[in-house]
Amino acid sequence: MKQFYIFLTFTALLVSCRTNRNDMRIAEYSGENLTETVSVLRDKETKQAILDIKYDKEWSLFAGRQINLIDMATPVLTGSTSGTYSINVPDSIRSYFFFECDKGTAIIADKHLPMQGGYNFRDMGGYRNKYGKYVKWGKLIRSDELRNLTNGDLEYLASIPVRTVVDFRSGSEISSSPDRMPDTVKDRYELSINPGNLEDIIMKGDITPETLDEAMVNMYRLLVSDSSCIAQYKDFFSLLMDEGGLPLLYHCTAGKDRTGVASALFLLSLGIDRDIVMEDYLLSNRYVKNKYAAYLEQFPVLLPVLEVREQYLEASLDLIEREHGTVDNFLENVLGVELEKIRVIYLY
Repeated sequence: MKQFYIFLTFTALLVSCRTNRNDMRIAEYSGENLTETVSVLRDKETKQAILDIKYDKEWSLFAGRQINLIDMATPVLTGSTSGTYSINVPDSIRSYFFFECDKGTAIIADKHLPMQGGYNFRDMGGYRNKYGKYVKWGKLIRSDELRNLTNGDLEYLASIPVRTVVDFRSGSEISSSPDRMPDTVKDRYELSINPGNLEDIIMKGDITPETLDEAMVNMYRLLVSDSSCIAQYKDFFSLLMDEGGLPLLYHCTAGKDRTGVASALFLLSLGIDRDIVMEDYLLSNRYVKNKYAAYLEQFPVLLPVLEVREQYLEASLDLIEREHGTVDNFLENVLGVELEKIRVIYLY
């Protein structure tokens, strides 16, 4: 199957630095949002990075393996015209970038990780919350299954470096498709979530798109109301509040439902606007499309199960608000999330 460039959605973190530009501590946020101005492409196979810029005045791009290691003395690219430019950074490891032009400055990093053996690998960083703070890059990665990761993929994840893996899949899913993990991983947790009887409905064979859509809505309600599901999400958030286990990667099979609800609750815990949370959730449709394309050609009736829909996540969030008043109440009183603590860990 022909591999296309993965468009890595870059959320620009607007910053201004203190007098010493080599000291990459973030001091304050200023300037314009540059997400429509600059982005990066990475080839899924080679991981070659390419800058895509729409700006016809002088600009500069700096790079480093970590945000605080960005080399501000020597730009990797400079220019004064729009276009696409190859970026001279290692293809085997992840890079972070500092972009500057007269509109402002930005710290940017790959939102969608270029995994040859995976589809839905995304950094949860870069989003701006209601109060002007941003989610830190490189702390939390969501993904689909890890079984087919290549050695190059594992090297890329090790450069982050991923230290903890959380697996939401059932025991049978884990047995049939065991994880491949980078050697930087120190701990792996199986927090199996098995909501409802969706598999039973499919196996009976008497299914329609309407019955499957309804079953998915019911499943999403169970994800935030069934005691066994809640217990696993509670353990997940407990791990998120342990800085010693970061960076952390969490996944299920497609990285869209069990992982999707976990991601939505995480972003909401940080004060990210609900519209942005929904946009992040719906991105799974873009990334898992090729994962299930051949399967859908044979069984098109299963589309409601193999994609995400706004009404699915809304079913979870609406139920939370009906039963607990607010999502924050659910996070604090049911999942045991210390909102102040988690915001200190993941925001700047």
